[in-house]
Amino acid sequence: MPRLSTLLRWLAVPLTIAAVAFACIAAAQQGVRAAEARCAAMVGGSCVEGWHTDVVEWAIYLGLFVGVALIVVLSAWIAPAAKRMVAVIAALIGLAPAVAGYVLTGWPILLPPILLSAITAAACVAWVWRRHRPASTGT
Repeated sequence: MPRLSTLLRWLAVPLTIAAVAFACIAAAQQGVRAAEARCAAMVGGSCVEGWHTDVVEWAIYLGLFVGVALIVVLSAWIAPAAKRMVAVIAALIGLAPAVAGYVLTGWPILLPPILLSAITAAACVAWVWRRHRPASTGT
């Protein structure tokens, strides 16, 4: 029978993924709200200043980068075993929203965020892969 600590660590993996996703979304939304609060030219409830679009894009890209990286690295760190496999699965989970958005809409504007997410996920998986060698079986 598995130890309680092992069971709790496995249960913490999906909770960590959800917590990171929600935290990154909340942080990005706060960044956009802060930018909108400083906007002097509002038309129909939307900021029309040139810098606003850049701030929103940076919030999206930074949120994706941090979110995907933390999802992969923290999931592998928390998992009690199979860290490499957990990293790969977490990377796919981290990529899923951006890819699903593109598949469902076909909007080419979503391709750069997908590319950033894929590069970040691949780099983090490679880091976990090099850092965690599978346990030897003694044969």
